[in-house]
Amino acid sequence: MLEFSFLATFASLLSGLCYIATPYKRQFRPSLKEAFFKQLVASKSIFSKQKHFYAFLALSCLSYPVLTFLVKLVPIYFAEQGISGSWFAAWEMSYGLGALLSGLLIARLLRRYEHENAMIVSILVMATLLILMGSYLSPTLIILLTVVLGFFNSYNRIARTNKMHHVIAMEERGRVEGGLKLFSTLAQSLSYVVIALLSYLQLTALGFIIIGIVLLIAGVIMLHLKQRSNIKIFINQAEIIGH
Repeated sequence: MLEFSFLATFASLLSGLCYIATPYKRQFRPSLKEAFFKQLVASKSIFSKQKHFYAFLALSCLSYPVLTFLVKLVPIYFAEQGISGSWFAAWEMSYGLGALLSGLLIARLLRRYEHENAMIVSILVMATLLILMGSYLSPTLIILLTVVLGFFNSYNRIARTNKMHHVIAMEERGRVEGGLKLFSTLAQSLSYVVIALLSYLQLTALGFIIIGIVLLIAGVIMLHLKQRSNIKIFINQAEIIGH
C-alpha cells in the first residue's frame, strides 16, 4: 500500500504541475437560451450530417466503459478467488503506469500516425488483451497486461480528442460531447448489469472475454467505417479530376 500511496501522490503532483504550466486564457462568450426541444433538434441535425464519422467516435468511446467495467469486475473476481487486496492495488497501479507511459510518448505518436488508425489499433489491442486475460486468468498476467491496456486506453482517448478538435466546429463541440457522453454512460450502465448477472451465475471470469469480444466487434466496425470513408473520398476525388 505504501507503493500505491507514493504513486498516487506522484501522479497528483505531476498533474498539478502540468495544470499550472499549461497556458490558458479564458474567453467569455454570450450564452443563448434555447428551448429544450430546439436543442434536441439541433443536436440531431449535427449527428445526422456525418453519421459514419460520429458512429466511429462513439465506438471509440467504449474504451471508457471498459475501464469502469474492469474497476468493478477485477475486485469481484479477485475476491471470489481469495486473492488479497494488495493484488487489486497493484492492478490499479499498473493501469496508472500505462497511462503515464502513454503521456510520455503521446506527442510523437500523434505526429506519426493518423488519429483514426490510432483509435482502431487501440481498440483492437485492448480487445486482444482482454481476451488474453480471460483465457489465462492469472493475477500476474492480468496486472502486466493492464499496463499495456492503460497505455492504449489513454492513447485512444487522446487521439479521439485531437481528432474532434481538428474536425468539429467549436460551436458544435458541446453537443457532440454530450451525445457521446450519453452513449458512453448507456454502455457503462449496461456493463454493470452484465457484471451483476455474471456474478449471480458465478461466471465472473467470463466478463473479461465478453468485454473483449465486444471491443473486438467495435474495432472491426470502426475499420469498416474508415475504409468506407476512404472509398467515398477516393470517388469524390476521381469525380473532381474527371470534371
